[in-house]
Amino acid sequence: MDRLVRLLKDQEVGTWCKQAAWVILGINVFHLILEFYALVVQYGRPDPMTLGTWASIINALLSIVEAALFYFFILYAAGVAVNHLTGSKEEEDDEAAVEEGEEEEEEPAGQVQG
Repeated sequence: MDRLVRLLKDQEVGTWCKQAAWVILGINVFHLILEFYALVVQYGRPDPMTLGTWASIINALLSIVEAALFYFFILYAAGVAVNHLTGSKEEEDDEAAVEEGEEEEEEPAGQVQG
């Protein structure tokens, strides 16, 4: 079990999950733009756009947004959970800084450090 935790800490899996979440979100935004363009071109050529046409376009786009947000939050939550379970490097650095600060406070005030 310690080996698995050490592997997770060394590889920064939580950070990778968070970064992957942002990449997935970016790809889905690009997909959303392309899909919007394709639908407008498809529906807008022969006739002017009607309310029903816009409703179809919005329905298709909302399904993309829904999936993108779901995958983003799942990956981001997985990254946060992994960082919490394994402890992140930032927390270790903060703890080390606090310990160093406590050691410095223990010295008497009248002595000169040299």
